[in-house]
Amino acid sequence: MQTTDRTYRCTFQPLDRDGYPVPCETGVMPYLVLMARDAEAAQRLAFDRCKAPIVGVDRIDPVDPRTEREAHLQMADGSRIDLRAPWALGAAQ
Repeated sequence: MQTTDRTYRCTFQPLDRDGYPVPCETGVMPYLVLMARDAEAAQRLAFDRCKAPIVGVDRIDPVDPRTEREAHLQMADGSRIDLRAPWALGAAQ
């Protein structure tokens, strides 16, 4: 079975020259964007590239117009509710 490569964002913890974690002063962890067949392959590739512990792997998907339409709930009065954002539920757009 052939799978297409997907885009992943791999967040890593930088290390100093002695191998200890370096705190991020800005609060934003550095990351790599890679193409891989699955999350495990992306994690392994990210570790091979930066030689640092991988904190997280997130799949980055392109926006599909069909899912964009399905992500809104059409109300009777014509307003729309965004179903992707839980804090937006109940707030008509």
